Amino acid sequence: MPNDDFYYLHSLYKLAAIDGEVSAQEREYFEAIASKLGLSLGEIEESQEKEPWTKIKAPAVQKLLLKDLFFVSYADGRQDPKESKFIQKIVESYRIAPEVVSEIDDFVKQGVAWIDRGQNLFGVRLI
Repeated sequence: MPNDDFYYLHSLYKLAAIDGEVSAQEREYFEAIASKLGLSLGEIEESQEKEPWTKIKAPAVQKLLLKDLFFVSYADGRQDPKESKFIQKIVESYRIAPEVVSEIDDFVKQGVAWIDRGQNLFGVRLI
């Protein structure tokens, strides 16, 4: 039976695939999370769950999911309008206050800048 880890990962995958393709950067990030959670990409791709994020009830996990959704949406260097709409749908379903959403978004943008800086400095992507 699927658990929060499965629904979390499935929600991320849905976002990564929303623009019709999963970029190399999105896939790299997604596979790193899958590995940490002990899940496989195949399990997620085969799932028929339409709104997996609705299965996640713990507010802390919901905020962590939002953080990772922002991260995935910025992984390819741009946030597609479909990605923004998808994230907004989840934010509304979780009823997260706008100032908290903004703070999480700023946190992620700082992290992405740090990762980009590390890639430029060391020649490898640090995630």
